[in-house]
Amino acid sequence: MSGTACVSPSGIGPLQNRQRREARVDSVIPVMVARPGHYSQGTVVKAVTNLLPVRVTLTDDKQAPRQLSVYSIKFTPELPGNLSQQTRIVGQMKAELINRLFMGQRTTPIFTGMTILTVAPTCIQGEPDEAVEFTASVVVGRDPDGCEVRREYTVVIEWKATFPLDPAGIEGLDRRSLVKAKMHNALSLYVDNAVRHAIRGKMRTWAQFRDAFYNVHPGELLQVYKRYSLAKGFSTATVDTEPHGPHVAIGVRHLLLEGRAADILLNIQGRTQGTGQDKQDAVKLALHGRTCVTPITGIKYTIDDVDYLTTPDHTFTDSKGQVVTYRQYFLDRYAQEGVVDYPAGRDYPMLVCIRRGREVRIPPPLAYMTGISKREGQELNQVRQELTNRTRMNAARRVAETQQRVQALIGTNNSPSTQAAIADSGIEFRGEFLQVEGRELSKDLFASRMSVGNLPEDASPSDPVEGHRISSALKFRVDSAPQAVVEIFIVHQQGEKEKKEVDALTTALTTQMNEYGLRHNVTALRDTLRGAVRRGAWPSEWAEYVKYGIHQVRLKRDRHRNNQQPAECFMVVIMPLGVHRDVYGTIKRLMCIEQPILSQCVKSKTVHDRFVREPASSMVRSKLVCQMISKMGGWGWTLPAIADSVSEETDAGVKVRKETMVIGINAGQVRRTQVLTMTASFNQEFTRYLSVVEVLRSEPSAATFMEMEADKLQQHLPDFTRHYAEKNGGKLPERIVIYRDGLPEAEKRILFKLYEDAIKAAIQDFPRRTRLVHPSDVTQTGQSRPSSSPPAFSPCVTLCIVALRGTQGVKFAQVHPDQQVTNPPPHTVFDRGINRQHKFDFYIAHQQVPTGSVSPTYYDVLYNSPLLDAPSGGSNGCVGFNADNFINLTTQLANLYQNWAGPIRMPQPLMYAKKLSDLVSEYLRERPDESLRQNLFYL
Repeated sequence: MSGTACVSPSGIGPLQNRQRREARVDSVIPVMVARPGHYSQGTVVKAVTNLLPVRVTLTDDKQAPRQLSVYSIKFTPELPGNLSQQTRIVGQMKAELINRLFMGQRTTPIFTGMTILTVAPTCIQGEPDEAVEFTASVVVGRDPDGCEVRREYTVVIEWKATFPLDPAGIEGLDRRSLVKAKMHNALSLYVDNAVRHAIRGKMRTWAQFRDAFYNVHPGELLQVYKRYSLAKGFSTATVDTEPHGPHVAIGVRHLLLEGRAADILLNIQGRTQGTGQDKQDAVKLALHGRTCVTPITGIKYTIDDVDYLTTPDHTFTDSKGQVVTYRQYFLDRYAQEGVVDYPAGRDYPMLVCIRRGREVRIPPPLAYMTGISKREGQELNQVRQELTNRTRMNAARRVAETQQRVQALIGTNNSPSTQAAIADSGIEFRGEFLQVEGRELSKDLFASRMSVGNLPEDASPSDPVEGHRISSALKFRVDSAPQAVVEIFIVHQQGEKEKKEVDALTTALTTQMNEYGLRHNVTALRDTLRGAVRRGAWPSEWAEYVKYGIHQVRLKRDRHRNNQQPAECFMVVIMPLGVHRDVYGTIKRLMCIEQPILSQCVKSKTVHDRFVREPASSMVRSKLVCQMISKMGGWGWTLPAIADSVSEETDAGVKVRKETMVIGINAGQVRRTQVLTMTASFNQEFTRYLSVVEVLRSEPSAATFMEMEADKLQQHLPDFTRHYAEKNGGKLPERIVIYRDGLPEAEKRILFKLYEDAIKAAIQDFPRRTRLVHPSDVTQTGQSRPSSSPPAFSPCVTLCIVALRGTQGVKFAQVHPDQQVTNPPPHTVFDRGINRQHKFDFYIAHQQVPTGSVSPTYYDVLYNSPLLDAPSGGSNGCVGFNADNFINLTTQLANLYQNWAGPIRMPQPLMYAKKLSDLVSEYLRERPDESLRQNLFYL
């Protein structure tokens, strides 16, 4: 590795009072959390998983288990970026690291972050005082001009530990719990890689297993609809369970493909006018940044460039050191399986792709473009319907097919080549699929209560029945202005069909608002001097009409206020079928940023089907109005039992509610930009949320995204706390529960350390930076005065990582006493027999799934106790959640999402953060106006 260009120094980010090196932790170190018991309520549910027990085979002498050695990689100076960026840098040096450490012997170690795992002997194994050291120049990034940024590093490899690849052997070691947990993680990583090697050893056998999970004839690509097809692949994951050791989840996955890259490339060239260079530039522009996938393996790559100077007949040196053409390499590797059609004799350019920081060249005939075009109308719906029909399989059939195919894959009746591949991998499949015990939560936890206006809650009806809660009896409570007049303005398009839609929608809104006892006025654009929007209007024309509507509705609001009558403004826009998505983006940017106002966009097809074609039912009307009133500060239902979930029982047996604030954090990354969204509750019912949006941009000299995320949490947590106290009579939250969207296991330790430091700093600075206004602090003249002393603040913090796909596709199927197999019932938790001793984690199947197989949500609690000692005289006596209360709270929050009358797959605050992130990422591209922070405007 030689040569330097555009050298950039390692930057120091904006972190304060913390060391960046503390965040860069060995990726095999887990977060140690004491499990506060197992869930003990509800009804027992017996279930079978798709987890197959596996163990590492003995050595050739059959006397001692294999030994796994762990080596650390250190760079001087320290590598820039987060764990993913560092992993890409290490990926550039794999060949050099293997050659130096293993002295030229052929082996394939496992690289995970800044750690090497191997069962092969090395030149420094067992020698803590020796190390392998060398100097290298590596690419750490690119500057704005596209020039490679290189740095010279001193690389040091050190031996850390050697231990048996056996759970019982690890537990028998005289080591601390943290060290044993690290060894169990390393064991899981080794087994997972060995399983992948064994499966890939015989592609044809695996293809038969995989094809059994699709409602199609055997084949690699499935035609779904028109030009769309389906690519089938497999997934594996290793779960090291508490009493049973490592288990492997083997499943299938698929990608929706738009077409073969070669065909798309030729199509772009054919429709582009100009010279040959113009056609090449058009191809590069269209394909740059898109994702493609190769068949059989299902590995995804990001296209960085199209190389017209290299063809499939050019040669390169493969991993075995042999010089071979690209064409022959792919023919030898894939075409022999009979599923790849590689046309000979044609000179295609090569796709220059990036995967994990490594450059890969792929011939266009072997690559397929992934994804689906963002279109409105029947085609998109048809693709989704066809995809559902071809990929969904009920629980009984999935279990039967998995058991049958796995036995064919690993049993005694498999082929000699498959047996050899499994033996060479150093693992052995054994036993049957893991069976576990779960608990179905009581339906009493989800009995809803509804309220109307400012009537006492005791006068409201209660609906304990699971399922749809929105009905004709549904009432709303609007906190901000219970007696306010709601001024609604409808923007729509010209035409007789549109006129009928406006009339039907106006009638439905009027009927439902009257049922709820809400004063309102509905005005349509056609009734004004401006008239309706012309057909085929440009986004700028739609914006002008919306501005006009905002002006008109604000004039009416001001007239109400002049008469001492509170009023709420609301815009409703009926979007025509087939309108360009730029129109929607322009309207949303206008109503969320330039002229902020609460709004609701409704598709004209929805209005026509639900309100014009047939009389609107109370269910349809109430769902629409529920969404509108939720945006204005109201809510459709609450769960009274949630108070018990945030309460603690005293020594006298009395339950005392603890003030609790829940926060949802979503971090969506698009290339060099990350949209960070946070939502924090500020009422007792967990139905109102304060939102924050931060658009983070990565720069060569800036901190990593995760470091910036922690800084923003430190910045906004005092504001969330102050707002909560102001809305709750000056009471500070005694508990703060944070739900963060999923992370890879290797990055959880980094996030934990960063969040821990950020939350500690925010709590310590809160009394100094925040001035609360209590009712007693208001003078007779109505002016506020500062509190005499800062409030004592030492909340208990619970940090939970939420992964929708579970641990890489772990699934559960309920086994009834008569051996019938079905999906688990909704609100079923699994936290026994499938968890790690040092973790507080669990699975929840939130929803009822009548067709297909349920995918549980995985929860991993990284922290569950006070971060700071309570200040003198200010102890709140609050401790971490027990398992029953936290699981109850998490499941109840998934039933409070005001945009859906039933459970969703994640807690409500995290879903709100995700919806806000999607809106900002796709349409707004910047933070919304501050005046909308207290409203759910993003629903």
